[in-house]
Amino acid sequence: MQAMNRLALTIAGRRVVQPFYVRNLRVSTRTHSESIPDVSLPPAPRDALPPQPTKKNASNVTRKKTKAATKQSKRTGGQKTPPEKISGDSGFTRDTWNGDWGKDELAPPSSKKRRAGSKRRPRKENVPANSQASSSRALPPHRIPYVRRTEGYISDDTEKCTTVLRDVESPSEHKPIAQLAHGLDRVLFNPGIYWLRDPRSRIYNFTPWLESIPSVTDFAFERVTGFVKSSMDNDLWKVAKQHKRPFAGSTSSLTGLLSHCYFLISGDKDVDTSLLSRGFSHQPTNFTPGQRMPTSVVLNHKEGVWLIDSDKTEELAEKNVLTWMGTMLEKFLTVSEGEFKKLLRSSPVSEEDADTRREAYRYAMSDRFVMRSQLDCVDSRLPGTGVFDIKTRAALPIRLDILNYEENSGYLIKSLTGPLESFEREYYDLIRSAFLKYSFQARIGNMDGVLVAYHNTARIFGFQYVSLEEMEERLYGSGNGTRIFNKCVSLLERVLSDAVSIYGERSVRCTFETRELSQELNVWIQPVEWDDEAEGKPCPITELDVRVTNFLDGKEVKGSKAVADGRGWVAQWTLTEAALDQTDIQRRLEAARERQFTALSFPAGITTLEEMEKVWAKIDFGGKHSAQEMMAAMTQLASRPATSEGQSEDVDDAVGATPASSFPSAFLTFREPDKSIRQLRQLAQQGREKTLQEEAEGREKVVWGSVEEGDCAVLGDGTLPTGTDDRSASAELDGIVVSVGDGCVTRSRES
Repeated sequence: MQAMNRLALTIAGRRVVQPFYVRNLRVSTRTHSESIPDVSLPPAPRDALPPQPTKKNASNVTRKKTKAATKQSKRTGGQKTPPEKISGDSGFTRDTWNGDWGKDELAPPSSKKRRAGSKRRPRKENVPANSQASSSRALPPHRIPYVRRTEGYISDDTEKCTTVLRDVESPSEHKPIAQLAHGLDRVLFNPGIYWLRDPRSRIYNFTPWLESIPSVTDFAFERVTGFVKSSMDNDLWKVAKQHKRPFAGSTSSLTGLLSHCYFLISGDKDVDTSLLSRGFSHQPTNFTPGQRMPTSVVLNHKEGVWLIDSDKTEELAEKNVLTWMGTMLEKFLTVSEGEFKKLLRSSPVSEEDADTRREAYRYAMSDRFVMRSQLDCVDSRLPGTGVFDIKTRAALPIRLDILNYEENSGYLIKSLTGPLESFEREYYDLIRSAFLKYSFQARIGNMDGVLVAYHNTARIFGFQYVSLEEMEERLYGSGNGTRIFNKCVSLLERVLSDAVSIYGERSVRCTFETRELSQELNVWIQPVEWDDEAEGKPCPITELDVRVTNFLDGKEVKGSKAVADGRGWVAQWTLTEAALDQTDIQRRLEAARERQFTALSFPAGITTLEEMEKVWAKIDFGGKHSAQEMMAAMTQLASRPATSEGQSEDVDDAVGATPASSFPSAFLTFREPDKSIRQLRQLAQQGREKTLQEEAEGREKVVWGSVEEGDCAVLGDGTLPTGTDDRSASAELDGIVVSVGDGCVTRSRES
């Protein structure tokens, strides 16, 4: 505490600072008198007390007369009115009334003087909250007003904790569930990676025929049953109608919606990558942008049932080689070599082999849903139903640089661990970008897990069986996957029920998005069909905002903790309809759709958008254009030199003239390959050179294990050829020399 204290007084509109040590001071003016309350101050030292003001120096604390006061004195003949003393012995005198504010002695220096004398930036002026500038600012996201509000809670039974889905019998006959071929069932019972060919010894664990993947353009996709959308599945609609369920959909259309429900419930919980090597200890543990991308669906109304389809541009799926590669590789791994060759375009069509029955599906229902899941494969030795899914996982450069997949097919997986060219890198990406979707698909299909085949579109490197428990451990930690799935389904049921009630019994389009760290699920709903003239207004858009609060044993906790805990869990949800005008809702929806855009890098040899348009029109893996025509177009463009303007010469001759409308209207953009893409292309080029060197060596292909059943037919009902000894035998099978001896089979393809 300083010895001297100062008090700022306002007297007749001016601020006066004067040291004082009084208990009560009354200041009197002509217009009013103001009482300054008692201020408790510590006693000041005697030597620090200022001298008491006297008549001589009392004028030092009075106001100076202004020009107006001087003129007044002249009008009165120069006679001055003596100032009146304030009662008391304080020495203060009362000033005469002055209508001018005068100069503020305590005002800060002007901006010019401040800039000249100091480098400090002037303090930003405070704007009152009720000012016009403040009122024009938009409300923050968490303060968006609403026109209605709905609340509820989702609890669970921690003792039983059974799935909300119950099996429903399929109304139609279907094909039997496929089984793995080529001895791949060994992968199901061995944890970790199973190399197709050991990189050190070059010994094959399976037939070398699996190593080389046929070209996707050589496969006759019309000879296999294709994907059936929910709105086109009459059996799915019948089941929903029969059991009075208002919603029905397949795993492809539901997993995206369930994922955004999980993001909201879990509070953006990170995944667990602690089992990976130290090289990944500082890598991101959140979900990838592709996994968090907004999901759009169409709810097609049909006699009281909304059939849910993905609202993806079909052209994008048709142009994606991985979409077709997955269908082909499912057959590649589940049928024999001879049966697979019948599905190639080079083989004649056989009517005897045609099977018109549906693919095997599981239908299951919850309180308001009927869900459909395709059953890829089965092995009765696995726990539960024995059903599992087949997933074909393309290597890193293929996924990030999809249009350049042919050049990137040289990329190799060389080791188990490492930041690149390793199974560990692919597994790390699976955790962040695919395990959530895989786990929901396994839950809907009542599957035990997934078999992952790692490839580069030209070659398979190995296999891995990932159980449902392993996927959920990476996602949820020690949490119970069953009740997490149940809560996501229950929340989705409530959101969709509210969404379809807005526009009545009509088809609607919905977009779901839970932005990272937003703690809010935004849903935009608009009618699919709308006539502005008949309805008398433009097509409306409604926004729903959903929030969730989690409680463990009655105590509010973060979503990440609730997901990983085993105690009694209650999720309280709140759904509000935003009261924003249509312009703001449209703007927010367009911003979400922009985050759905896919940015593709130009393939090698393509440098301009005009060239890319023409190549894009020729990309067709389903057979509309011939494979030779499509591949010739891309090869010609990639091999032609660029002109001085940066465009390839004779582009029209290579691929034919194509209008600019060949591109889809949304969800797609093109860009030059960045530094990381160029590095991956360089690794792919190095890998291709290494592969060519190994092939030039002409080394014998050796297979570990026993002769497969399909191969034994050549040798004669599982016995060795006549005239051979029990310890060694050899025969020729489709250009491969098969040698049996001491428990192993060796195969060497003749050059």
